[in-house]
Amino acid sequence: MIKQYQFKKEERLKSAVEIDNLFKNCRYFTSNPIKLIYDIRKEKVQNPLQVVITVPSRKFRNAADRNRIRRKMREIYRLNKHRIYSVMVQDLNIRLGIIYTGDDKAPEYELLEAGLLQCMAKLNSYIRKLSGGDVTDLH
Repeated sequence: MIKQYQFKKEERLKSAVEIDNLFKNCRYFTSNPIKLIYDIRKEKVQNPLQVVITVPSRKFRNAADRNRIRRKMREIYRLNKHRIYSVMVQDLNIRLGIIYTGDDKAPEYELLEAGLLQCMAKLNSYIRKLSGGDVTDLH
């Protein structure tokens, strides 16, 4: 049985260089209170989908608040990442950044989930459009 609801270490984007490249070369979708930035490249890699989840420390000085929000977002992504994997085509390398843009220190789980699912739906339609057409316009 395949355990699809894991969020393995290999799926996390940790390299400072890769994160900088993501923020420099990104496109994004926004759905309050989530901003989903992405960089899609046509190349064969070991891990085709990697994610970084951030909560700005300028808005939330208290680390416990940031960690709580990050934990909720990580859980929502973990349970719904199969939606992105279902539309991925071979040889695509997708880097995602999930950023919390809201002001609430304790956002409701349902609000975060709705925002992230809307962003994921937009990303899915973009990937479908790319896979239906030519993917050579990527980096």
